[in-house]
Amino acid sequence: MDTNKYLYSSLQIQPSELADIAEITALYHACAAYQAEKKHEVWQIASPQTITNEINQLRHYKAVVTTSKTAKNCNNNKESSCYCKIAGVFTIAYTDPIIWGTRNADAALYFHRIGTHPLFMGKINLMDALIQWGKSHALNNNLQYLRLDTWANNKPLCQYYQRTGFTNVGQTFINQPPELPPHYWNIPLMLFEKAVK
Repeated sequence: MDTNKYLYSSLQIQPSELADIAEITALYHACAAYQAEKKHEVWQIASPQTITNEINQLRHYKAVVTTSKTAKNCNNNKESSCYCKIAGVFTIAYTDPIIWGTRNADAALYFHRIGTHPLFMGKINLMDALIQWGKSHALNNNLQYLRLDTWANNKPLCQYYQRTGFTNVGQTFINQPPELPPHYWNIPLMLFEKAVK
């Protein structure tokens, strides 16, 4: 990844830790506020227990930046020498039958809750790092596809995923499955996948 075009000197994908939960939660709130500002659908914030479970199951990851520059503090948006080092997060799964239906039979790595803190938007490329990490993880686990979904009415995000090399493989619509948070309910979802080569 060419990091010279970004403000921050490096970006690494690392497993999230229990000590990160407060910072991760703050990031989720910042992402939800950004979604509301842009008049998109808004995430339901994952509970600390959900995040704890995902961390313990090795399914929650963070994108960590390294910089000597001063950045705005994630919690109060004020200038601070203590910058927000977790610039983005995502979770993974190895099965997703409710959303992907019969396609779930394929060997795939599923990404969920991909989020970049608004303070780092335009300064890091989380998707590029996610794809590189995902390909390596998928190959090590004999998986054939990287997959993700988003709200079908978020056209800018759908177009962005296609620009990063994901193929639009159709839409799905789910009612109110109790296994999924309400922001998935009663709304068309667009499905994307990328073959691991």
